[in-house]
Amino acid sequence: MMAPGAVWRLDSEHIAHMGRKPGRPVIIVEVAERAQDESLLYVLVVPCTTKDEVFQDERTVTIPRGTAGLPYDSHALIYLVQPVERHLLREYIGTLPEELIWDIAADLYDLLNITPR
Repeated sequence: MMAPGAVWRLDSEHIAHMGRKPGRPVIIVEVAERAQDESLLYVLVVPCTTKDEVFQDERTVTIPRGTAGLPYDSHALIYLVQPVERHLLREYIGTLPEELIWDIAADLYDLLNITPR
């Protein structure tokens, strides 16, 4: 499922700020295609981590263990939102409940200083 709120494992070996750990979970926040070239499909994602002590002062959304197929309590790292190429998404894990999708959207709006209509 390629839609906002979907959680995927990312082949993150060469992605900035994702570390070298293969299979890092990411949350899709937007899917965008380039109008001229359908083969170039980019997905805007927010990476997840299980390390809560490192990111206490940053903008995150906590995702409880078991939600959307995540095996551990996780934190969506809103401040690391970035585009990735679709082919780097390796495995669909699950979809977040609507309440968490809205929490992530609200933090993204705040981060980008955007006022929702």
